[in-house]
Amino acid sequence: MFKLLKNNITYNMTKKHLTLSIDKDILKQAKKSGLNISQLLENTLKYGLIPRSYKDTKLPYKPISSRDDTKHIAKSDINEYVSFRQTEHLTKHWIYQIKLFVKQYVEYCNNNISKQKTLKYLNKIQGEYSISTYRRRTLQIRRFLRYNDIDWLDKLKVVKEPHYKALRVTEKDIKDALKQLRGHKYFIQIRALCWLGFSSGMRPYEMYKLEKKDINFENQSINVGKSKTSEPRIVFFDSRAKKHLLEWIDYYNEHKSFIHLFSESHLVRIFRESDIQVKLLRKAHAQESTKRGMNYLTLEILMGHSLRGNITGSHYVTLDENDLKNEYMKIWR
Repeated sequence: MFKLLKNNITYNMTKKHLTLSIDKDILKQAKKSGLNISQLLENTLKYGLIPRSYKDTKLPYKPISSRDDTKHIAKSDINEYVSFRQTEHLTKHWIYQIKLFVKQYVEYCNNNISKQKTLKYLNKIQGEYSISTYRRRTLQIRRFLRYNDIDWLDKLKVVKEPHYKALRVTEKDIKDALKQLRGHKYFIQIRALCWLGFSSGMRPYEMYKLEKKDINFENQSINVGKSKTSEPRIVFFDSRAKKHLLEWIDYYNEHKSFIHLFSESHLVRIFRESDIQVKLLRKAHAQESTKRGMNYLTLEILMGHSLRGNITGSHYVTLDENDLKNEYMKIWR
């Protein structure tokens, strides 16, 4: 039906006017089939007329190139793009981030994106975020523009990832932070989170969505489920974390003032008062595990890193739950 309708569009061009004509019967059939007539006409104008020679059109002016036009983006277009990205097997957290980046960009442009508005938006966020965050947002905007066939996107240069030097975080730093927060009303919860993060290497958002049913105290393990790499994994915690987790769960069962064991918004506010952030607990775990002599491949698996570029880990070596636990308990207990 689409080809039939397209082939039956005729146009008459003069110096001042352009007239498109479609047979009435064919137009009725097209409407019944649900085709978007206005979109079809727009594509006919864009790809049917503009590629022709300027002299052949007999227009008194040169047609404006499509790359200079403003493109309208509706909410449905953003949802369609996000649905398309979901086929890439990304985590819910990252899909949410992508949608947020695109939505904020489109809203800044008042749903009409153009080269000038895009440059203004990028200049704006460049001064608000770190280089890494700015780069991440720019890359997602480029992908969104490419999806919408915007041809000037390749002129947008993406800044390089800055040289990164790992911050040193020790067990003493965590103890000092706990001393700062000792008088807090929910110190029991704060302490349990700190030692769990330090001994397990869990990501902050993995701990924030943790529920009691996910914890196996007998085995000292936690089923994380799908994480950043979209692969489920198991992590372990030491006896100190076990002690403080049980203490917090007893308190939690009595009061039940939280939906999850560790509420994100609640804890983010608390840790603003200390010299350490929740995300640094994972860094401290990696550094402490390396310092104590943990096998590098075991550490990669337990922390949930992708093994895609690791030929040995992804093709030759397989470690089951018992292997991982034995390696972990050798140095953490």
